[in-house]
Amino acid sequence: MTSPLSVVVDKKIIVNVSDDMTRIGILENNLLSEIYIEKDDTERIVGNIYKGVVTNVFPGMQAAFIDIGLEKDVFLYIGDIDGFGLEDLTDSEESSDRSIKDILDPGQEIVIQILKEPIGSKGARGTTCITLPGRYVVLMPGVEHIGVSKKIADEEERERLRTLGEKIIPKGFGLIMRTVAEGADEAALATDIGFLLRLWEGISDRIRFASPYSLIYRDLNPVLKLTRDLMDEKTSLFAIDSKVHYESVINFLNAFSPHLVSLVEYYDSRLPLFEKYGIEHEIEKALMRRVWLPSGGYMVIEKTEALTAIDVNTGKFVGKINLEETVFATNMEAVVEMARQIRLRDIGGIIIVDLIDMIEEAHKEQVMARLNEVLPRDRSKIKVLPINEFGLVQLTRKRVRKALQGTLCQSCPYCNGEGRILATELVYAKTRRKIKKICETTTKSRLSISVHPRVASLLLGDEEENLYRLEEETGKKITVRANEDYHLEQFNIISE
Repeated sequence: MTSPLSVVVDKKIIVNVSDDMTRIGILENNLLSEIYIEKDDTERIVGNIYKGVVTNVFPGMQAAFIDIGLEKDVFLYIGDIDGFGLEDLTDSEESSDRSIKDILDPGQEIVIQILKEPIGSKGARGTTCITLPGRYVVLMPGVEHIGVSKKIADEEERERLRTLGEKIIPKGFGLIMRTVAEGADEAALATDIGFLLRLWEGISDRIRFASPYSLIYRDLNPVLKLTRDLMDEKTSLFAIDSKVHYESVINFLNAFSPHLVSLVEYYDSRLPLFEKYGIEHEIEKALMRRVWLPSGGYMVIEKTEALTAIDVNTGKFVGKINLEETVFATNMEAVVEMARQIRLRDIGGIIIVDLIDMIEEAHKEQVMARLNEVLPRDRSKIKVLPINEFGLVQLTRKRVRKALQGTLCQSCPYCNGEGRILATELVYAKTRRKIKKICETTTKSRLSISVHPRVASLLLGDEEENLYRLEEETGKKITVRANEDYHLEQFNIISE
């Protein structure tokens, strides 16, 4: 059984720019695999460098909070502290062997780079280990180390890139060769490294003279950032409907990857760009709980405070041979689609997958093999545990920014995000109890009850039978008013 997601043979980058937001869709083998949405009223700060001030140090957490002038302080864990930017931490001192209170003091100035966006009630996460990504390499000031992306598997190529890196990079700097560096010649690498070294020189000057709470360096805008990170030889098209952004992408590629310029297309047509490639419909489906599989099976994706649960079901799929084969085929489809949905919805944290129970060990091994086959194309770091005795698979995925649902949706104002309200019958019973309680204490002879129409219907009953019975029990004259504007659980009782 092969999957259209097993191998990426074609990648398209589709960019839609409007007055209030920028949206970028990544199509792999003509399936939407990633979506990036940047609203104009929200600013991405991952990759930015700030000069901040330590506000609090918590030895029990081995962490500190840094004020960089934003609404919430930045969280800094001791493991994310390097020697750079800290006057009292020398190269010979390992932060992991010390308490954070020995390294940082409240009021101390510190240079920090943002690792994760603020999410929900949590502030951003930062590091003092500064990195500057380029087209082919990531520059690491103050770290003399040459690394190569794990996605470059060929050992000869890895060694070639290490040798070139050692030849080009000056003392006092380190490099990580990115996946797109595979096959790049010395001149291309030298150009990229030279640009980053000049960029770092300018950043260093700004650090020396900047006042606290200053933005030292702003990372590229989302369009150029994804151009830098995602454009490669597998890309067949980069379509964009903004002339301004189109020209900036062309200028960027002319400087770093001129051989890719011909793939960029300015889209100027009456049919909206996202509609042409079916992306609008895919975004709508990515916000739904239920995801249908080609065979007729389905998955249900539920987000909770602690984790995301994915439940796999056979649904309409009845199979052709026996139950075990039906279950196996459904699970094989599900793990492929699940990998795509995790990327598309940008689900982070703990993910628990409840596969349909399989009896044969060979089937379990094949399902896990398929999952491990499709996950590596996710640029976020993922860890996977084997299927346990309950048929559950546990994954953890690095969370860098808000999930798609958090970006596009807000909590329901009716249920306050709970996803449920009291049943009408329970609200009716609750209202009756409240009426009786008030009647026991009031001397007034009349009550006026305002409720939601569905509750009013139960209070009145057929031919107002329930209302007559309630009046007999309480000895009061009761008027029921249905109010369309009331929440189902809302009621108001007035003694008259």
